[in-house]
Amino acid sequence: MESGPVLVNVRRDGVVVSQSEEARRLLGDEEGRACWEHVGDVPGGEGLPCCADCVARLLARSRGRRPVASHHRVRIEGRPHLLTCSVVSEDSVACLLQRSGSETPEPHEVPTPRELEVLALIADGLGTGAIAEGLGMSVATVRTHVEHLRDKLGVASRAAIVARAFRLGLLD
Repeated sequence: MESGPVLVNVRRDGVVVSQSEEARRLLGDEEGRACWEHVGDVPGGEGLPCCADCVARLLARSRGRRPVASHHRVRIEGRPHLLTCSVVSEDSVACLLQRSGSETPEPHEVPTPRELEVLALIADGLGTGAIAEGLGMSVATVRTHVEHLRDKLGVASRAAIVARAFRLGLLD
């Protein structure tokens, strides 16, 4: 069985406010704990960059610019993972993806914060025009984000994007 992404939603102060089912399985259900303790204490974790000021540093890098992300190749229980911490508005979202075999996802294979925003609006039933208006982007840009989501999730339709995203824990 394929495991989904380990998603941890973190407030500005670094406190975990929500997490996916796969995160609970791997990390335990410890919402309210600082993310650098929560993610940094993963059993069998090697190369995890988590520390007391990692959220603050990432947020500082994003001020006044488009959202930024940090990508770290790490090992958990001997298997390769990619830890991606992305700034989304006032929060930092940590996404730890596991690949089967020895392959590790490239940063371009992980949905961006903007793609995750588009994904949520698709799941809410909005069309391309409404998504563009709501996010302040062109229709062509929305279509590009949808195409990237199709590629990254390995599906052919918007309905399949939503279904796969639910299975992977990208949507609640």
